Amino acid sequence: MKSEIIRDFSGGGGGTHGVGVGHASVKYIVQTEYLYRISSQEYIGNRHTFTKLTFDDYETANILLSSYPVGKIVDVFYSPNDPQQSVLDTSVQKNSFYVIFVGGVFMFLAAGIYFLNRCSCLWTVPPTQNTALNTQTDQN
Repeated sequence: MKSEIIRDFSGGGGGTHGVGVGHASVKYIVQTEYLYRISSQEYIGNRHTFTKLTFDDYETANILLSSYPVGKIVDVFYSPNDPQQSVLDTSVQKNSFYVIFVGGVFMFLAAGIYFLNRCSCLWTVPPTQNTALNTQTDQN
């Protein structure tokens, strides 16, 4: 088991790390690498969670990093269908709930629009009965 913190610079609107237009923000990414064995077959994994963990400050990233010192024996969760797919932590991250919630709202709205369009008979105005009468009076 080995882990490290990677500093990621992502720019905002151009410029280079605070020079020129825009500004750069720094994110810290904890990268892990672990070896695991299934039925005498060895695999190397590098995913901590299902999503990429990024932190705004070094101290918070270091808290996670310190929980995985080099050589630590850890539980690895892997897919029985594809053992090369593995993670160390299967819990859902806080930001994943926002994605699920927003996706649910959009699905609800899309379903509502779909069903309203399918029931368009509720919104159409039936033709008036007077059209037949008007054609008869026009012929006289």
